[in-house]
Amino acid sequence: MDTRTKIKTVNDALAAGMEAKESGKRLVISYGEYDPMLAGHADRLAARRTEDAWHVVAVLPGKDPLLPLPARCEMAAALRAVDCVVAFEQSPSLLGMVAGKAELHDDRKADEDARHDLIAHIHAKQKLAGPPE
Repeated sequence: MDTRTKIKTVNDALAAGMEAKESGKRLVISYGEYDPMLAGHADRLAARRTEDAWHVVAVLPGKDPLLPLPARCEMAAALRAVDCVVAFEQSPSLLGMVAGKAELHDDRKADEDARHDLIAHIHAKQKLAGPPE
């Protein structure tokens, strides 16, 4: 299966989400930068996906990203726990408009912490290895 078919426009994702909600599913929206997508992100997203849920991941552009937005969307779409992915270049506050219809999860702080930890880990490994000869 080409998981890139899970990547939709905002309007298509909203329509699909409302259709899923009408069929009895809970609409779950997670949003963050997911830059890069790490095991912790995958675990957190998987925990939100239950059989009665339809899970949308809104990938935000971010500041000074390590990976381009389309690549981060593809990584999110590859997760089994994700039904739909949107490259969300609008303000995250707009997601509040669906708050009465969806369960929202803001992953931005967790993303920031994970990215900081990853960079610190890489820098520590570089120091241990010493300068290249």
